[in-house]
Amino acid sequence: MPARLDVLGHGPMASHLRELARPYDVAFLPYTRSRAQVAGRLRAADVVIAPGPIETFGLAALEALACGTPVVCPTTGALPEVVGAGGLAAPSHAADFADAVLRLAADPLAPARARRRARELTWDTSARGMLQVHHAAAASIGSRTRDSAGG
Repeated sequence: MPARLDVLGHGPMASHLRELARPYDVAFLPYTRSRAQVAGRLRAADVVIAPGPIETFGLAALEALACGTPVVCPTTGALPEVVGAGGLAAPSHAADFADAVLRLAADPLAPARARRRARELTWDTSARGMLQVHHAAAASIGSRTRDSAGG
């Protein structure tokens, strides 16, 4: 299956990535502040790759899902929880990511699942989830404090 990779924005590895990409059909698109342009690019993609292994929330992945574009992310970090059924998590190896991209690109229901996942991730849902984590952590600390005081 012929493929073209568009890399949006820039970062500390941009020069290195450009060098690695020379033999392939890769377009490096400049950073843009235009929400409409970003949304258009995300909507036009068959699949978005969110490779960040230490992503803390994944706003870019969520934006892709909201545009109806399924996302491939690493199995590590917070992204698998964000992406959920809106894409696939794969080990951070080129062949595994490529396999996940091909599977999503061939799945006619993937865009609908992506949009549905984005609708599930409201700010209310995020806030409730964060509060649950804080309550669980506080309860765990309280439990350890009581256990050590009694021993």
